[in-house]
Amino acid sequence: MKKILLFTYGDATQASTWSNVPFLMTKALEEKGIEVVHMDIMPNPKWNVWWLKYIFWNLNRFYPNHQFSFIRTWINKYQTEKKIKKFILQNDTADYCFFLNFEYYNKYSQIPSLLLNDWTYDIVILDRLQRKPYFFEKWFVKYQQQALRNAEVVVSLFEDCANTIKSRNPSANVHHLGMNVVNDLAQVQYTRETLLELKSKSKSFLFIGGSKYKEAAQLLIDAFCLMPNMSQCQLNIVGMSKEELEGVNSYINCYGYLNKSDYEDNIIYYRLLSEAKAVINPAKIWAGYSSSVEAMYYYTPVIVSRYQSFELEFGEDIDFGFYLNEFDSNHLADLMIKLMQHSDYEGFCINAHDKVKTYTWDMYIDKLLKLINE
Repeated sequence: MKKILLFTYGDATQASTWSNVPFLMTKALEEKGIEVVHMDIMPNPKWNVWWLKYIFWNLNRFYPNHQFSFIRTWINKYQTEKKIKKFILQNDTADYCFFLNFEYYNKYSQIPSLLLNDWTYDIVILDRLQRKPYFFEKWFVKYQQQALRNAEVVVSLFEDCANTIKSRNPSANVHHLGMNVVNDLAQVQYTRETLLELKSKSKSFLFIGGSKYKEAAQLLIDAFCLMPNMSQCQLNIVGMSKEELEGVNSYINCYGYLNKSDYEDNIIYYRLLSEAKAVINPAKIWAGYSSSVEAMYYYTPVIVSRYQSFELEFGEDIDFGFYLNEFDSNHLADLMIKLMQHSDYEGFCINAHDKVKTYTWDMYIDKLLKLINE
């Protein structure tokens, strides 16, 4: 394997693109001597502005919770396929095409395709929103299915999603690599001893998540304010400003979005992570998997909702924190106090790290290359 064409929504040379995945994947491939040629397939921002202004909100009036963004339209399909075709034909010496999505594959030459992503559009609609696709969504579901069934290899980052994709597309060559990845971009390296000492002394909790997790952040704020020792603790929120939330007091710090590719933001992000007593995300459907496993890598216990991908990977009972079984502020406050007072808190920290210590990009790429070379 000497040359790979990498297709991504967003600039793969920027760490901020898709939870750092394209950036770190590129770095790991290049460290193995593989040339990676990037193509950003994100549509022109003007199209997105037009779509939101004239189409999206009108659709939402009649079809609540629809997920039909501009990238899922026929217009974007036509424009993107033209760009992909031209790019592939210009780079005909490549060994493989890597698409970090489930909707496109190489149908223009003999270069094989790998599709790698988290979940499909029908998983969002059928399994999470628990409804049938609206008439205008059905074509994109079928379009993804066509790509899944024609690509040489398909990989989902999550085992439950891989199983669902395979069950709905029996002819597709779908895999899960038996592990995930920690998207670590720390500028300053912390030793095990330093992290365990910081954790043992800590009285700060950390929440990581953007505006789509607003309901979860609000629940955490309510729970934090119920703690009898709140005035001795801190709650740090990364991803939202205090203007987006209610009940923010002097013991709660809101940092907004921290870009890990920016040096100053990076230092703040990893300081908060290293000093956190626990990372907490009480979202009901999806509780910030990537930020949770990165926190675990940094010896941080977690309090998360019991969602399928996490539970399938780490078990029904965890020894590195607690599952949230009730979406209630009193229940969450009790878990936070229980964790702070736990007699084997250091054991939680060590167990958290041990669960994900092998989740490196180097090992993930080794498994990926072995799979596509079989």
